[in-house]
Amino acid sequence: MHLHSIGIYNIFIINLKRNENRKQHIVKQLEKFNIKYKIYWGWDAKTLGVELTDQELEFYYNQKFNNWTKNKELILGRKGATLSHLKLLKYAITKDLDNILVIEDDTIFNTNLIPKLPIDADLVYLGGTSRIKSKIVKHSTNKDWILIKDFKVLETHAIIYPNKNSMLNIYNKLLINSPTVYDAMLSTKIQKHFNCYILNKKIAHQDRYNFKSDLSYKSQPIGLF
Repeated sequence: MHLHSIGIYNIFIINLKRNENRKQHIVKQLEKFNIKYKIYWGWDAKTLGVELTDQELEFYYNQKFNNWTKNKELILGRKGATLSHLKLLKYAITKDLDNILVIEDDTIFNTNLIPKLPIDADLVYLGGTSRIKSKIVKHSTNKDWILIKDFKVLETHAIIYPNKNSMLNIYNKLLINSPTVYDAMLSTKIQKHFNCYILNKKIAHQDRYNFKSDLSYKSQPIGLF
């Protein structure tokens, strides 16, 4: 099995300026592997209110946002996370970038090595959670990558957009749908229309012990790949 370092990708870490401890957490890991990265300042709904400088995303944000909660703090966290991912996608598209690896700042990497990506991949998960009717998805142990089909994958702590054309199509597809939590948007609007894969043996997961989630009440994910 041929392995390569995640360092070959254009790596962007989504971080809020008020979360210096999270930034140091993920930076320390990447620097241990001698991996280059860029910090992308996320949109902080808790401190910036609803002011945006991007008219397209501001219009999108002002649509009815499906939060699945009445908790105001979680609502702001979910809106901020969704807009952060979308702003980063738009930035990468504008800069004509491809091979983008987006990392959330509460991610833990077990290793920096992954198998060669599927040639037809539009979106790739380096970890995630999944359930089918409350049962953990079973997957083959003899495959490097699993095509996401007949099940859904949640969490976006480490995802790769391998090529700019797919990234643009994904971005445009998201904007024509009502906004909600970003991982849910990908699972319901993108995974069934694009070639999305998840690493069979995950190399990344979220640190739910040291960092409180801005998006969920849950302290630990369920159904990990």
